[in-house]
Amino acid sequence: ESLVHQHMTAEPSPITNLRPGVPDAIAGALARALAKTPADRFSPATQFAEAMMPPVHLAEAAARRGHPVRVAGLFVLASVAVLGVVYFLMMQLGLPGWVIPGAVVLLVAGLPIMVVTGQLETRRAVARSKGEAQSQQRGLQALFTWRRATLGGVLAFAGLGLVTVAYGAMRVLGIGSVGTLMAIGVLDERGQLIVAEFENGTSDSTLGSTVTEAFRIDLAQSPVVSLMQDRAISGALARMERDPGTVLDVATALELAEREGVRAVVAGEIRTLGSGFVFAARLVSSGDGQELVALRESAADEGEIIAAVDRLSAKLRERIGESLRTIRSTEPLKQVTTGSIEALRKYSEAHRAESIGAVERAAALYREAIARDSLFAMAHRKLAVQLFNVGDRAGAALAATASYRLRDRLPAHERHHAVAFYHLTANWDYDAMLRAYRAALETNPTDESALNNLSFLLQWTRRFAEAESLAFRGTQVTDASVVWETLIQAQVNQGQFDRAYETLARFREKVPSNPHAFFIEQSLAAARRHWDAMEAASESLRVSEPGYFMAYYSELTQGAAAEVRGKLATARRHLVRYRAIVEEAGLPGRSLIGAIRLGLLELRYGGDPTAVEQSVDRAVDELSWSSIPVPDRPYPELIYFYSEVGRRARAARFLEEYEATVPAGVRGGHVFRDGGLGALARAEDRHQDAIAAFRAWYEAGDDECPHCPWYELGATYDRVGEVDSAVASYARAVDVPSYLGVLKEHGFLTPTHRRLGELYEARGEREKAVEHYNKFLDFWQDADAELQPQVRDVRERVGRLVAN
Repeated sequence: ESLVHQHMTAEPSPITNLRPGVPDAIAGALARALAKTPADRFSPATQFAEAMMPPVHLAEAAARRGHPVRVAGLFVLASVAVLGVVYFLMMQLGLPGWVIPGAVVLLVAGLPIMVVTGQLETRRAVARSKGEAQSQQRGLQALFTWRRATLGGVLAFAGLGLVTVAYGAMRVLGIGSVGTLMAIGVLDERGQLIVAEFENGTSDSTLGSTVTEAFRIDLAQSPVVSLMQDRAISGALARMERDPGTVLDVATALELAEREGVRAVVAGEIRTLGSGFVFAARLVSSGDGQELVALRESAADEGEIIAAVDRLSAKLRERIGESLRTIRSTEPLKQVTTGSIEALRKYSEAHRAESIGAVERAAALYREAIARDSLFAMAHRKLAVQLFNVGDRAGAALAATASYRLRDRLPAHERHHAVAFYHLTANWDYDAMLRAYRAALETNPTDESALNNLSFLLQWTRRFAEAESLAFRGTQVTDASVVWETLIQAQVNQGQFDRAYETLARFREKVPSNPHAFFIEQSLAAARRHWDAMEAASESLRVSEPGYFMAYYSELTQGAAAEVRGKLATARRHLVRYRAIVEEAGLPGRSLIGAIRLGLLELRYGGDPTAVEQSVDRAVDELSWSSIPVPDRPYPELIYFYSEVGRRARAARFLEEYEATVPAGVRGGHVFRDGGLGALARAEDRHQDAIAAFRAWYEAGDDECPHCPWYELGATYDRVGEVDSAVASYARAVDVPSYLGVLKEHGFLTPTHRRLGELYEARGEREKAVEHYNKFLDFWQDADAELQPQVRDVRERVGRLVAN
C-alpha cells in the first residue's frame, strides 16, 4: 500500500527515480497475491511481501520458516504455555487428573503434523514464487496448511474441554460409573463415617493399626465427611456392653454404625506382594452391608506405605464426592508425618491415646516417635500441645521450638500452626499468632484448629463477636468438643447465657456420648454462679473423663466454688488433692501454685500471716526450687503472694530473679505477670504504678478471668480512698460474666459483694447496698461456722436498711 501510495503522488518517487520499473513490479505482485485461492491467503500482507521478493530470497525465507528444528522448537514452547494454562485450570477448577495426560497426548500428536505442515508450506512458497502454487495442492497434501493445522489443534482442545465438562456433569449429577456417592444420595455432606481396623495380612502385627490411624488422619482432612470421634465410639461400645477400648473389626463397626445411625463404614486390608504391599479400601453400607466402593493401591516397600495410603484415601474422598480441588489442596500425609515407619507407628498410637484423653500416655508415645526420628516435625508439635495443656510450660516450649525449627518439613497449614504455637509458648508474640492462624485459614478455610485458636485469641482482647463467628464456623466442620466450648465461651463473654446453653444442647445432640460436655456444663454453671449444678457436673466429669488433667482441673474448680460459698474446709481438701495429683504427674510448678492458693485462702479469712508465709516457704524448699524448669516456676504468683503477706523484699527478689532468668519471650506469655507487678507496687505504696499495672493486665487479656483486674483496681482505689473509682471497679468485676472466672475470682467475689454493700450504704444508696448484701448472703448462707459471724452482721445491716 505504501508503494502504491507513493506512485499516486504528484512528486516523482525516489524509488521510481532509482527503479523505473517498480510500478510494473507492484502491479505484478498484487496480481499474484490476488490470484491465490482463499485457502492460501493465510496472511495477505505476508503474501504480498513474498510476491515482492526475488524468487531466490522467497525460497530462502520459506525454508527458514519451515525448517523442522524451528517448527519443533516453537511448538514445544507453545506446548509448555498450553500445559501451564491447563494445569492452572485443573488446580483452580478442580478438573480431573486425566486432563493433563489428555493435553499431552494431543500436543504429542500435533508435533509431527506441524513439522510436516512446515515442510509442505515451504514447498508451496517456493512453488508460488515460480507461479506453480496450484500444482502443489493435490491429495492429502492439501490438508496440511498452517490454517488447517491451527484450526485442528483448537478443535482438538475444544473436544477435550467438552469431554471434561461432560465428566464433571456426570460426576455431580450421579450419572454412570463416575457419579459420586453424594450425588446419587448414598451419603450426605458432612455425614459421619466409621473407619474399621484394617485387616492385617502381613507378618508385622503392628502394621494394621498403624495404617488404620494414618488413613483416619488423612481422611479426617476432608471437608465433606466427618469421622465418628473416638469418645463417641467408646460411649457407643459401652452401650453395646463391650469394652470401650475394643478394636473395631468390620463386623463390630457395622453393628455400631447401624446403632448410631452412621450410614457407612470404611473397611480395609493389607497384604504382602513380594517385597511390597497391597492396600485395599472398601466403603460398606451399614444398613445392608452392600459394598459401595472398592479401591486398591500398592507400595513397593515400607518407605512407600505412607504415599500409598495417601493415594488410597484421595481416591476414596473423590468417589465420595469431595471436590478434586480440595483433595489436591490437602498436603499428602507423608509430608505431615515421617519417613520412618517405626516413628509413624508410635505417632499413630499417641494420636489414639490423645483422642481418649490419655494425656500422659500420648505425650510418652510422641516422645518415643521423636526418639525414632528426631526430625519428626509433627510429633514435636503435637507433643508441645499436650504438654502445654497440662501445665508443663518448659516441656511445651522446648517441643514447640523444635517444631518451629523443623517447620519447613510441615505442610503449609501445619507450618502456620507450628509458628503460632512457638509464639505462644517460647517467644510470646500475640500479633504473630494472629497472623499465623489467619494464614492457616487462607490455606484451608475449614481448618478447625485455626478457627478455634484464632477465636480463642480474639477473646483475650474482647473481640467476642468476631470470635463467636469463627468458632461457629468451626462447629460446622467438626464435632471436636474444644471448638464447641470456644463458641460457648464467646457467647458467655457476651452475656448470652441462653444461647450458650442452646449450643451445649446442640453439641450433646450431635455427640451424645462425649464426656467433655460435663466439663462445659461445669464451666457454664460456674459462670452463672450456680454452684450446686457446677458440682454435679464436675462429679460426672470426674467419673467419665480419664486422665489427670481433668482430675486436677476438677479439684481446682470445686475448691474455688467451695471458697466462694464460704466452705473453707472443703476448699482446703480440694486444694490438697490437687497438689497430690500434680505432684504425682511430675508438675512441681503446679504443686507450688496449689500451695500459694492454700496460703492465700488462709490469709483472706484471718490466718496468721507469718504462719501462712512459712507454709509457702516450706513448699518452695520441699519442691527444690532450683530443680523446677525455669518456664514452670510460678514467679508472678509468688511475687503476688509475698506482696500480699507484706514480704516486699522477698517479692522484689523474686521479681529480679524472674526478669534475669526467664526469657522475655516466655515472660510475655504470663498474663498474670502484671497482676504480680501491681500487687508489689501496691504493697510498696506506689499506688499509681499499681493502677497502671492492673490496667495493663486487663488490656493484655486473661482468658481465665478477664474481669479479675477490676477486683484489684477496686481494692487499690479503695485503699487510697477514691470511693467512686473503687465502686465502679468493684461493680464491673462482679457484673461481667466469665466462662472460667471462678478459677481466679473465688477469693474476691463474695467479699466484694459485701464491700460494695458497705460502700453503697455509706453513700446512702440503700437499694444497691441491700442488693449486694443479699448476694453476699446467698453465697454464704451455708458458710462454715467460723464465717457465720460475718453472715449475721450482714443480715443485721440488711434488716436496718429495709426497716428504714
